[in-house]
Amino acid sequence: MTNIIFLDIDGVLNDMDYIEECYKKHHQPMSMDFVPFDPKCLKNLRLIYDWILDNNNEPLVVLSSSWRLNERSHYIVNARLAEYGIYVQETTPYINQERGKEILDWLEKHDHLDSPFVILDDDAFDIEIHKELKKHFVRTTFQHGLIEWKAKQAINILGREGGLNETRDRFATGIY
Repeated sequence: MTNIIFLDIDGVLNDMDYIEECYKKHHQPMSMDFVPFDPKCLKNLRLIYDWILDNNNEPLVVLSSSWRLNERSHYIVNARLAEYGIYVQETTPYINQERGKEILDWLEKHDHLDSPFVILDDDAFDIEIHKELKKHFVRTTFQHGLIEWKAKQAINILGREGGLNETRDRFATGIY
């Protein structure tokens, strides 16, 4: 079975703690494209990825970040993830910067309504307005990124929540 990780970058793999650490080390201000992803956050993403593999499932990483919108940034993401054996296989469509709508659209168009999924993002406003996405959402912070307990939260979601159809069925029956 495919397990999907909808991946934001800034606030998930890039975080202020690591940006400050890089600044102290190099004494140079850096734009987001030039700050390496936080190794701690990458390790925690790999923890999720390995859990999927260990449960005989297929991980599918879908880039939902604004980094997907230009070729150079998308290339940087894949290059940095490749060091950890992780690859972005898909991207969500652009629908007026409404990440929740973009994720729902992707799930429906790619016939993954029954696949377990998790959303890793530091912004909630455009995701949590879709009630069927709330149980699949792990909110990180721009300050710390994907810390270990948030990775474990993502694993718990993948282990207990079904796909979008199951979530919608629970809402329809009032059992949620």
